[in-house]
Amino acid sequence: MTIPPADEILKSISGLDAYATIKWLTSIGFTGYIGKKGYESVKSAVRTKFDEKRYAFPPDKEEANLLLQLSNDSSYKQMKLLVPHYKYIDVVRTGLLLERYHKENTSTSKEKAANINKQLSKRPNGIFLIKLAILSGQNESFGALLQYLYDLKTKENYSESQLEEKLNENLQAWDLSSKLFNNDNKIEDVIDFCKAKVNEQHREIFLIGMKHASDMIVSGLDTLNEEKYFERNNYKSFTTTLREGAQPRTTAVIRKLDVLS
Repeated sequence: MTIPPADEILKSISGLDAYATIKWLTSIGFTGYIGKKGYESVKSAVRTKFDEKRYAFPPDKEEANLLLQLSNDSSYKQMKLLVPHYKYIDVVRTGLLLERYHKENTSTSKEKAANINKQLSKRPNGIFLIKLAILSGQNESFGALLQYLYDLKTKENYSESQLEEKLNENLQAWDLSSKLFNNDNKIEDVIDFCKAKVNEQHREIFLIGMKHASDMIVSGLDTLNEEKYFERNNYKSFTTTLREGAQPRTTAVIRKLDVLS
């Protein structure tokens, strides 16, 4: 059997994971690729795929150590509990690392962050992976999504596969279906946001706020519930308020009733 040129092999394996790549290489009789002259690029590509099996991107030694430390982050731990077999779970640690680099804001950290984003973008579903990485680094927003998944698991007995489906669905829609309110917003902003998203027929709508914004969300939803706005439009609101020290954090989820059936 004639072995294809390296560039053709790289094109064929570009969308495959590590084990599918090995299976494909074996099927064409390409089993000794490590020592084959002129196929160094194939060796490098295979090594990268196996790195991605453990990591969301191929890290250097320092980054691998940082990722190991980030395994103790509460968000990552909660993801492991909710969806332990989620195939993109290590993107969460990567998002936490990216957020760390952004806070450092040095030329080196900026370069490292750009390289990670470049590596993620090259992977299958790269745009989705970057979305997950960005959200993972946003503590309040990602915490709200994890709280929602936890409620689905504990209160509605969602299975792991159902949680994964709900996670993916909300990640895709997150930029359009959620809002992090701040103390400069008003109750009217809460009401206007809810009505706009209901009109757009989002299946789930997320409102997140800390401190004064937390109370504002509750007041805005109370107003809409008193008017039976959600009921008239086939939605229902669920509010969770947690306290971090003396400060409240409110997450409200407004769900279309067909999601509840």
